[in-house]
Amino acid sequence: MIVISMTNCPAKLRGDLSKWLMEINTGVYVGNVSARVREALWKRITDSLRDGQAVMVCSANNEQGMTCRVHQTSRQPVDYDGYTLMKTPDPRTENPAEPYQSKEHFRHSGKRAARGKIALPADYVILDLETTGLSPFRDRITEIGIMVIRGGSIQTEKSWLLRNKAPIPPDIRELTGITDELCAEQGVSPADALDEVYDLIDGTEVISWHASFDLAFLEQAFEQNQFTLPDYHITDAETLVKKQISGLPNYKMETAAAHFGINTPQQHRALPDCQMLYGILLKLNENA
Repeated sequence: MIVISMTNCPAKLRGDLSKWLMEINTGVYVGNVSARVREALWKRITDSLRDGQAVMVCSANNEQGMTCRVHQTSRQPVDYDGYTLMKTPDPRTENPAEPYQSKEHFRHSGKRAARGKIALPADYVILDLETTGLSPFRDRITEIGIMVIRGGSIQTEKSWLLRNKAPIPPDIRELTGITDELCAEQGVSPADALDEVYDLIDGTEVISWHASFDLAFLEQAFEQNQFTLPDYHITDAETLVKKQISGLPNYKMETAAAHFGINTPQQHRALPDCQMLYGILLKLNENA
């Protein structure tokens, strides 16, 4: 079971959540969903809430039987000897009415909280997908981006727009700039793109941001197109950032990029997002 509580929730987001969960009070949702759906819903929430706050509590296999996530809130979950406790702002140093929104605060507190560098493998693949929605069963991939790193250097950068029959929703067109016309003119069939993707990721270490979301869509696409699933190990870069840097306002990829001073002129396109993630990984690797 999961429970989600939000403030300043946009109407479209409320409608999306109501497809999966029961709204028992304004901004309060409960329900039973799979782990993949839960991850996709949380990504939808964090991408959509501009001024609002969100808290999600869900079942977990631990002593407390639950785990907690927050977005743009002043209270933050912290680990204490294996138990999750909620840290409240210190009124002597922090404004409890503001949910950690000062960029200067994040820049400095993030550096203080860094816990050492990560060890990047010499060879790995960065993957990013753009999709028409949250459900890997109802929605589809519109774009795939890949960067192949060999011996610590970029070997290949490639992206594919995918031609599909169903139209791209207006909000996705606005967010990504990907249109039906663009896919028709520059796109390839899903099978052709997946054939190349398979060769690039089979037998590799794949790193993706919010990996469970991309993985669910990718595996569903392979199955729908009657491909054998490739053999790869996937690492969630969002989890790496959460382990290394604390005090960010949220854990969107663009927020982590801004924290490291990485320029992000174009977002929500597959290859530019791969390049953004590559920059984050390099910063994590050098961060002492």
